This record gives sequence, C-alpha cells and structure tokens, in this order.
Amino acid sequence: MNHGRLYAILFFVSIGLGMVFPLQVSKKHGSIDAVSSSQIPKNKRREKSEKSSDFASSSDLARYLGDLNKIDGVEKALLQFSRFNASSSRVDRAMGTALIAQAAAQDPQKVFDYFKGDWRRIPQGAKETLFNVWVKLEPERAISEVSSQRNGAFKQEAEALLFTAFCEKAPSKALEIMNKSGASISNIANFTSLDPSYQIFFNMSITDRSKCLSSLDLISDPKMRENALQGMVRGIARTNILDSINFASSIQDKDMRKSLVGTAFQEGLSIDPEAAISLLKESGSYLKENERSEILKSNIGPLLAYKADENFDLVMSSVASAVDRQKVEEVMLNQLLASDPSMAYSKILKYHPEVLSEKEAIQGLSPELQALALQAKGASDPKSLVEWAQKNQGVVSNKILQQALAKAGRVDPQSILEFATQNIPGASQQNFAGDVLSQWFQDDPQKAALWTKEHLTSDSSLTETLAERTVSDFIRKSPETFLQSFSQEDYINAKNLQDFQIATLQWSLKDPAAAAAWADNLGAGQLHDAAIEQISKNWVEQDSMSASTWIKALPYGEARQVAIRNMVNYLEKVDPVAAADWQGELDSKPQKNQ
Repeated sequence: MNHGRLYAILFFVSIGLGMVFPLQVSKKHGSIDAVSSSQIPKNKRREKSEKSSDFASSSDLARYLGDLNKIDGVEKALLQFSRFNASSSRVDRAMGTALIAQAAAQDPQKVFDYFKGDWRRIPQGAKETLFNVWVKLEPERAISEVSSQRNGAFKQEAEALLFTAFCEKAPSKALEIMNKSGASISNIANFTSLDPSYQIFFNMSITDRSKCLSSLDLISDPKMRENALQGMVRGIARTNILDSINFASSIQDKDMRKSLVGTAFQEGLSIDPEAAISLLKESGSYLKENERSEILKSNIGPLLAYKADENFDLVMSSVASAVDRQKVEEVMLNQLLASDPSMAYSKILKYHPEVLSEKEAIQGLSPELQALALQAKGASDPKSLVEWAQKNQGVVSNKILQQALAKAGRVDPQSILEFATQNIPGASQQNFAGDVLSQWFQDDPQKAALWTKEHLTSDSSLTETLAERTVSDFIRKSPETFLQSFSQEDYINAKNLQDFQIATLQWSLKDPAAAAAWADNLGAGQLHDAAIEQISKNWVEQDSMSASTWIKALPYGEARQVAIRNMVNYLEKVDPVAAADWQGELDSKPQKNQ
C-alpha cells in the first residue's frame, strides 16, 4: 500500500471514528464548514476529544486498523463492509466507512457500482466518504459517471453528494459546476443542508483567498452573492479576524455591510474573544455604539460559556455608552443567574459596589438591574436578602422585591416564608407564600410538610385560604408523605378530615397495599375507620384477590364490616357466587380475630 493511499485511508478512518471533527455548522445558513483542528479553540478541541473517547476505545481502533491491513482488494473490502453495515455497533459502522475509504482509494468506480445496487441501505457517511475520495483522485471521471445516470432521485442525490464533495475538496471546481448547472443546483437542497455558494466561498477563502475574491464576479444572483459573502467573511475570520472585519466593512451596500461586520465579529468572538472584543472597541469608523452592543448581546451565550469571569469584564470594558453597557450587563447577568448565581452577585458588587448598602445607589439603577441585583443577592445568600428587605421597605417596588424573594425561596424557603408571613399583607401574602410553598412541596415535600404542620396547627398569620391551597398542593404531590407527616390529633384539631380522606384516596389509588399497611397502624378511631373504608373500596376494584387477604385479616368491628360490604358490592357485578360467599362472612357473628 503506497503512502498516499494509506494517508487517505487513515484520514477517513479518523472521520469515521469521530477522532477529528473537521466540520462546523453555520447557524445562519445551516451549512457545514470545514475547519482544521488547529483552528478550533483549545477548549472546544478538548470537548471534542472527550466526546470521541466515548465513541471508540484505543484498543478498538488498534484492532480494527489491524484488520484493515489484512484486507487486500476491493471485493474483500466491500464484503467486509457489508458485514460491518449490518451491525448495530457504532464502532462497526464507523469501521465500515473506513473500509469504503480503503476500497475507494483503489477503485472508486467499483465502489460506486456496488453502492448503486443497494443505494437506500448504504449509510450517508459511507456515501460521502466515497465521493470525497473520488473527487480527490478522479474528479472528471466522477463527474462523467454521475452525469451518465438516468434522471431520477438516485441521480439527484448522487449529484448533490458529488457537488458537496467538490465544495469541500475543490471549491473552484464546485463553482465551475454551479455556474454550468444553473438552476439545477437547487436540487441539492433536497439532500443536504449546505448552501452551495456559501460553502464554496467559505472553503475557497481558506485555501485560496485571492482566487476567492476574483471569483465573486461570477455570482450574479443577489441571494447567492450574499451567501457567498457570508461564507467568505466566516472563512477569512478563521485565519485572521482583522482581515475578515476589514473585508466586511469594505462592502458598499449599507445593510449588507452591517450584516457582514456582525458575522465577522460573531465568528471572531467564538474563536478568540479577547482579540475580537479588542477590535470591536476600535470599530468606531464603521459601527455605531448601539450596533457594537447589539453584536455583543447576540453573542453573550458563547462568550460566557467559556471563561465567564474574564469575558464578562472584557465585554463591560468594551462598551463606552452607559445606556448600551447597561443593556449588555442585563443580558450577561440574566445568563449568569441561571448558571452561576454567586458569580452574578460578585459582578453586581464589582460594578455597583454600593448598590445594596445605600438606598440611593439601587434607586439609581434601572428596574431591570434592580431586580437582577436583588435576585443575585437572594440566590447567593437568601438570609442576607431577607435582612436587606426588612431594613429597606419601599426602596424598590413590591413586585421587584417579591420576585427576588421568590427566587431566593428555591434556596431557603423557610426564611423567605417566615419573612412573608410577617411582612407581606393580605392577599399578596397568600399569593406569594402559596407560590413559595408549592415550589417547596415540589423540591422537598418532607420539610415542607413539617413547616406546614406547624403553621396549620398554631395561631399563624397564614390564612385559612392559604392553608387549604398548600395542603391540596401537598396532597397532589405526595399523598403518602402528607398522611405520614400528621398525627390524628392534627387532622381533627385543624378540621382537616376531608383532606385526610382525599389523601387516603390518592394513596390507595397509587399503592393500595402500602396505604393499607399504614392504616393498620392508625389505631381504633374515626380516622382509622375512614381510611379502611376508602382503601378497601379502591383496592377491591384494582386487585380483589390481594384485597381479600387484607380484609379477612382485619380485626372484627365496624371498619371490617364496611370493607366486606365494599367487597360484596364489587363482586356482585363480576362474580355473584363469590359475592354470596362474602355475604355469609358479613352475616356471621363477630368472633375473636384469628
């Protein structure tokens, strides 16, 4: 095997195994961009290598590469490919694609003929590999062979694959094909997400920028020209952000220029945020201040996803206008609140050091920043937010304060509820405290139950309406926890017998055996009898055999008689003979329970 062929095989093996990722999706165009690993930021390279380690171990790779070396000839390679292709293993399928690279390097025509016989069953990756190798080795023959096929879906897909391979491997040739084919190029959209002009000029700008610039005149269609320019701007940015920005800012059309400059910075911010932001600060000759802030706002996500601490400060230092800086800061703080509340709080204190210690400082902020500052404080330290709220009544609107307290309630609901019951009046208390309690029931029903129990059975400032709401939420979430959290005296004293019955109903529908075991331990009394009645009624309808064992073991008394009546009523509908036997049990005189 010669070195050139070996290189081709190893390259496509690496693609098949996911060891290198030379493709990047363009969000704007839905296209796939070729990128060398050296152009990927270090953090992204690390992420990709981590993903690839899940795909195939080094021992798998060594074993399969050893197998490849033993395969000689296209026919044997294709035979082995068919076996790999039938496997559900991702490693096997990837190695099948590697075999296609090997076979195509020897005779792409034979591989194409083999594919034609079973086209629908051939994986997309294997098809793409064939055409990538073919256009590298025999571009003219590949064109001739595909062109000679009969018109139809197969030919259209083959043309799309061939053209896509040219876009990546030989963009100049792809441009020539596109200009000759004219409208027929639109067929590609049926088989690939690539935009032809975008992809051609993206790759050409990386491999041959001067030819790329001279080839622009060949694109007359306005939409295709716009896509070509977008591809060029992104491609140039991969190697030199400043060149990309300069090229974008040289475009005469005002709207187009604005869009392309935004694209250049977007690409630059994803590759080298520090360099891109530095250039953005110097962009006054072709970007207005509000345009710079819009570019930053639209790219906050990727900026804060990596090195959030440093990039937050970079962005803040790059915006001169106080109004625009505030807008960008709001976007960044919102994102940090979701991912790292402590960092959000530290940034608030860094850029607004007196905001939570002096009334005038927080009142000087926009309502949005007021809300973010208090939310960050509450998420980081709920008790300190409560202390601030107690000392600063009326400094901010009730809406802003309650929003911050509600978010803090996810971290420390007890502190927030105690503040609410003492400081928030009337209906607002019911709504606010009810929301916090409902969320607490979702997060930690056991602790929520203990707090609820204390306030339902004492002279609390919580109203009866709020108590009813919280109990119903609790029952809906976890009826068994509700029932196990209260004593019989709690239900009777709080006049919650109806809640008890509803919870028993819910639990008996969910798990009648567990509910029955709990009821057996209640001891004689009103609640015990009510539980036995409710559980037996539901259980006999779900599983009469299991229910019958439990009912027969119940102590003689009114509760047992009620349970037997429930069994008789059910069996009369489905098994009258068995119902008669149970009726005899009901009519028999009470005896000592055995």
